[in-house]
Amino acid sequence: AIEIIRSQLVSAITDGTEDAIINGDTAGTQDFLANWDIRGRWGGGAFATGEDHREAWMGLRRKAFASSAAVDQGTAQTYAGFLALRALLDAPQGMSGDLICVTSPEYYTKMLQFTEVVGVEVFGPNATVLSGQLASLAGVPVIVSEFMDKELNASGVYPTGGSTKTGMLVLNRSRFKIGNLRST
Repeated sequence: AIEIIRSQLVSAITDGTEDAIINGDTAGTQDFLANWDIRGRWGGGAFATGEDHREAWMGLRRKAFASSAAVDQGTAQTYAGFLALRALLDAPQGMSGDLICVTSPEYYTKMLQFTEVVGVEVFGPNATVLSGQLASLAGVPVIVSEFMDKELNASGVYPTGGSTKTGMLVLNRSRFKIGNLRST
């Protein structure tokens, strides 16, 4: 029983950290955090202010909104739209391999269908029609996270539920670091 409990605790800490990295909001003003149990991961119920792991730091989605870098890709959910989004990044853009794309499972499914990656004649042996997966797009590694939700509104915010939009983040990972503070 101890191993099962330990495994569940490690999973909860890992998931909570990933959720906070993506959806963190120290002010709790962007998303309606109190009722946001993303994909049912946290067991439902309400989350009191100060008790939600997403209040630990400002996450990537919040940083994008704070720097006016949120883009509605409603009609640009294409390879060209991805490249246009990538071009909007501030310098340094991470051309040396530091860019990553964090996407929801739903948007990842759309990416698998981009004409630039689906066919063998265009994408060769890595075509999604053969492999069923997309490791990178335009040289940018693609990471699928269930903490990129599918219940956002058209602005990319979780209001109070019932919304049906999803999203992705494109970022220069060298610009974001996580560390442990140690006493001297």
